[in-house]
Amino acid sequence: VSSFEDIGRLVPLEKIGDRPRYIINGGFLFQELSLNYLQMWGENWDSRAPMRLRLFLENKRSLNTFLKSKKDTKNKSIKKNFNSRIVLVTKVIPDEINIGYQKISNAIVLKINNKEIDSLEDVDKAFLDPDGIFHRIDFLPGSHRLSAILPVKILNESNQRIQNNFSIPNLKSL
Repeated sequence: VSSFEDIGRLVPLEKIGDRPRYIINGGFLFQELSLNYLQMWGENWDSRAPMRLRLFLENKRSLNTFLKSKKDTKNKSIKKNFNSRIVLVTKVIPDEINIGYQKISNAIVLKINNKEIDSLEDVDKAFLDPDGIFHRIDFLPGSHRLSAILPVKILNESNQRIQNNFSIPNLKSL
């Protein structure tokens, strides 16, 4: 019997013994939606976790409906690929760079700097190529905000300050 693979699942199943994967940039904590994440809501997570996140576990119709309604500049539908994951901003760690964004939580990330986000690795790459003097994070409608911006010039300084103030050993775990 071969082992079951999570490949192709929008929301990976429970993993035991794996370190959580995350990226912190400008105080925004990016994580992929997983069964482990949903189970943080406790024993009755299947009724206590946010409904918009639970829907992705059963089917991906919610995201696909939105994506199919959007068109890119060449009038082609935007589609998630086979290895896609749902990337969230699960929390915003307070700092002067992100004032006004602290209430964002469980916001589904669609794009960063005009690049589609299908995994945490995409988040890392997108922040390497800013769109002008700001990084722009676009969220799926229904989130607290539709987008957020972070100034490129002071982002590294802010990341250092956040890491020191909150004793975060690593800003990234991939």
